[in-house]
Amino acid sequence: MSFGDETAMFDQYTDILQLRKLLAGNTPEDRQWTRDALDVRNRFVLYCEERDAETGEVIRTYSNSGDNSGGEQEKLMAFCLAGALSFNLASPDSNDTRPLFAQLMLDEAFSKSDPQFAQQ
Repeated sequence: MSFGDETAMFDQYTDILQLRKLLAGNTPEDRQWTRDALDVRNRFVLYCEERDAETGEVIRTYSNSGDNSGGEQEKLMAFCLAGALSFNLASPDSNDTRPLFAQLMLDEAFSKSDPQFAQQ
């Protein structure tokens, strides 16, 4: 879109109006769309295995955070976040998958965690 392109601006405005209509809709389909669009848990399937570091034995599996207790949801999200950060912060030019820097502060994400889990 170039500056002053009235057709492109009108198209964007139309898209925004349609989105606004969906978000404010009262039909069951509109409400379901809004739930799916605003809550990532409804759009992705999450699966994680917790394994013993020494034996490799599966201790627990986690899937879709809505099926788990609050603590299990928190653990699943923490490990997904850690995995995503490790993947995105690792050097793309190396076989070493450790992040390029290690200090990370997550304040609100774990503010209600039990102290032992928050420290981990």
